[in-house]
Amino acid sequence: MGLGRYTRNRRKRVLKIAKERYRGWRSTLSSTYKAYKTDAARLANLPEDLQPEEWEWMIEYFGTDSKFQDRSQKNTDNRKKQKTKHIIGSKSYSQVSFEKRNLETGEEPDCIALWELTHTNDGTWSNIDS
Repeated sequence: MGLGRYTRNRRKRVLKIAKERYRGWRSTLSSTYKAYKTDAARLANLPEDLQPEEWEWMIEYFGTDSKFQDRSQKNTDNRKKQKTKHIIGSKSYSQVSFEKRNLETGEEPDCIALWELTHTNDGTWSNIDS
């Protein structure tokens, strides 16, 4: 098996990280969009990593795409219902898992260990529901 399995695992990991970074970037754009009340104000505050025509397209997408609007509202409602809170800020679970991996074997924490890492501080749970 050797190298083939190693290459597939590495490819899977790289794609996972790329997907997380893309989602984070889109989230930042959405936050920039929501920070301003009018499209004129949004257009005047072009994110530095976008071309003007790209930002115009994003403004149109965030403002008029019904599928996006529905998903955004559903996610907002779901976040309000969450009972458990993590303590890792903007850091992703994947990043925490990578940082806490066994340096000798490269093995990352299992799901239960990762949950504890992201929901406790000095052995104390972030809230009673965690």
